[in-house]
Amino acid sequence: PNATDCASYAFSSEKRSAARDEFGIGDSTLVVGHVGVTSPPLKNHPYLLRVFAEIKKEHPDAVLLMAGAEETDELKELAEGLGISGSAHFLGRRSGIPDLLSAMDIFIFPSFREGLPVSVVEAQAAGLPVLMSDTVTDEVCITDHIKRLSIDADPKVWAKEIKTMPDDMRASAFEKVKECGWDINKCAKTLVDFYER
Repeated sequence: PNATDCASYAFSSEKRSAARDEFGIGDSTLVVGHVGVTSPPLKNHPYLLRVFAEIKKEHPDAVLLMAGAEETDELKELAEGLGISGSAHFLGRRSGIPDLLSAMDIFIFPSFREGLPVSVVEAQAAGLPVLMSDTVTDEVCITDHIKRLSIDADPKVWAKEIKTMPDDMRASAFEKVKECGWDINKCAKTLVDFYER
């Protein structure tokens, strides 16, 4: 597997508080998250913004954190048109992704197509419920807290699914991801053993 350092993504209430403080986000605020670059446009950020606009109707104080995403003119104009520009944060390329994942409450990944998105594995290691497009390989469906939806669906459909997603795995999720063979330390040892044989 394209493994990751599962332990570094384990949920931490300290990381959560620090990351939320950085953006002035209260503890009870719903934080929607995404990790992915805007260019090339495979991650489908316009659809993500439309989904978030629907979420805001139910959760007016909700915030969207988009790590890796740059604010293009097109996306800025769309966010303004949807009335979410003050709540949608384009964070660009940055470090501290594990901290951001701890700060989030749900991870949304509406890509047009993917190979194997490690960010979805990392989100699950952080214990986040994940909504992703059905164009993404099901290899990354590790926990029971992931659901695949069509990007042909109305964004309202995605927004409604948030209510159905469980959020009871934050602290223990990284162990589940490790057990399923995605831990980089175990995979590295397996590779070394293979070459030594």
